[in-house]
Amino acid sequence: MHGNLLQDAESFEQLFQSATEGIFIHCEGEMLAANQQFVTMLGYDRPEDLPQRSIDVCIPSDRARVMELIKAGYDQPYESRLLHADGSSLTVEVAARPIQYRGQPARIAFVRDITERKNASRQLARQRRLLGLLGRIATSANESSSATQAFPIILHQICEYLDWPVGHAYQYDPLGDVLEDPDCWYIADEARFGQYREETRKPIIPLPEKIVGRVVRSGEPIWLERLTEHPDFRRRWYAKRVGLRTASSSLCSWTNRSLELSSSSPTLSSNRTQPRLKR
Repeated sequence: MHGNLLQDAESFEQLFQSATEGIFIHCEGEMLAANQQFVTMLGYDRPEDLPQRSIDVCIPSDRARVMELIKAGYDQPYESRLLHADGSSLTVEVAARPIQYRGQPARIAFVRDITERKNASRQLARQRRLLGLLGRIATSANESSSATQAFPIILHQICEYLDWPVGHAYQYDPLGDVLEDPDCWYIADEARFGQYREETRKPIIPLPEKIVGRVVRSGEPIWLERLTEHPDFRRRWYAKRVGLRTASSSLCSWTNRSLELSSSSPTLSSNRTQPRLKR
């Protein structure tokens, strides 16, 4: 009998360590065991280096939800995000079951890293959204009698796609080498951002204007974080007043329009890329 139990324990340990998935065992919040695959997945060298509390392998915002699943004895696969040793996070799929471990009730969790799969899925979704945007822009251009008629619609579509609340387009006059303000704006929240438009209107801007002028000259977009502290952004005081914190500026070469977008987010979105409008 003792020999069979010993053999079973050895077989379990071999399966535990040779599994291609990460596996850990926990009981009442305490990390009892983890295979090397799980240890390596989280960027550690030894099981002893893992957090002592099993819930601490999750990112803080996920811990309450995962604790509820554990307390409920949830036995279906679910997604979670775990903390890597370097401070980054990874997306995983977890399947957990109750077991008896060394004579006490515990839970064994099988963990699969699906970060690359999720990133690929998000990238595909971004590409589909961008293709949809470009299709809507093409339709607007084809259905409009002129760029002047089409561009307010295009500006609206771009701002909605990026989820940015303020957009502004300038008309570049190459003969006078100036930017003209055709009063082409997108304002998502008139009560909050309408005053920004009124305070920053300027009919004609001679080049070189600090930021927009560089965009017109180079044809390359400029991205600005910490907008209200940027010395070259002439409207930073007005932007600070209404809570705009980031901005981008780019050139639509086929209409000679410079496009300026602003956001109240503290950083530029990594999920959506501003399309470059060139014919």
